[in-house]
Amino acid sequence: MWRWHTSCIELRSTRVSEHGCPGQAAQLAERGRAEGAPHDWHVADRSARFPAQRGERRARRGRGRQHRATHSLGPRDISWIIYQAPGGSIDTTARIIQPYLEQHGVKTSLGYVLGAGGRVARSKLHTARSDGYMMMTESAPGGAIDEVIGRAGYKASEFIPIYGWSVVSWQLCVKKDSPIQTFQQFVDECKKRRVVVATIGRSGSSHIQLAALQKELSLPFGMVHFEGSGKAYPAVMGGHVDAAISGPGSGSRMRDSLHFLAVTGETREQALPEVPTLTELGFRVTPIDQIWYAMATPKVPDDRIAILSNAFAKAFEDKTLWEQMQKAGEYLKLLTRPQVEEMVGKQAEVIEKYKELLG
Repeated sequence: MWRWHTSCIELRSTRVSEHGCPGQAAQLAERGRAEGAPHDWHVADRSARFPAQRGERRARRGRGRQHRATHSLGPRDISWIIYQAPGGSIDTTARIIQPYLEQHGVKTSLGYVLGAGGRVARSKLHTARSDGYMMMTESAPGGAIDEVIGRAGYKASEFIPIYGWSVVSWQLCVKKDSPIQTFQQFVDECKKRRVVVATIGRSGSSHIQLAALQKELSLPFGMVHFEGSGKAYPAVMGGHVDAAISGPGSGSRMRDSLHFLAVTGETREQALPEVPTLTELGFRVTPIDQIWYAMATPKVPDDRIAILSNAFAKAFEDKTLWEQMQKAGEYLKLLTRPQVEEMVGKQAEVIEKYKELLG
């Protein structure tokens, strides 16, 4: 092993010659002359002596960089924000998707940012660097609600949809042994006393669906707000609230402890096929469906959005992912960026109609 020449430590130079320092180069030169080597062999660029090998190394590095640029954003993990407590459907679906994204070059780490029905999480995403290294699972029309009621420093349209995987309605549930066993009994009970219903986020889409139900059926029940079904269901089962509104997928995983009164969509949900719609029961209420999709910080370059979108699309081609989702009670409906933008845009009029009830 060569020793550093004393004078070169002060110079701190490693680029004077191929051998790292001028003192060492002088020593090598002297040895080379003694052994009959060419006078300048010690300072010759190795590429001059081995041009073919150096060219091949450059080509390999170039191909590697091109592959990484095409299929991933680089070695860093993508921070994936979840705005509800662990255990709910937004959390569950993200955990199922994670390993399949990694197979296609996008490694993620989940971060839980709770508060204000997703507004805290959206604010964090909105102010992040526009490099594609942060994304969030959105449940529309959450961002649009924030914008309409004027409590956010962002517009829903500023975020960039990456890929969507679910469009589902809501289910209204009570604990298994509740005296309320039908939706009609729920209506009757609301007229007798103050019934309290849990949402899974203030000013979120579950809140606005309950607001529509209140207004269109003239039901004076009260509401309390939790950050996700992982916190709302225990409140129901413990008797702290009378009922809760949440997604059909998370509900199906709790069917041993909960009883379901109705779903709010126009058709029954695959996760709860035995539960009737409100329309079937004779109650007309505007459906506010949930649209789940991943979205990115505003102004992320299109090529980076394309890398993320393609990774999601390839992940969802795997039948095993679909099987895992269905086992968890989640049924997929895939949505491209234009489809997400169109569906979210149509919800704006409904939000405007009920915004006075979202205080």
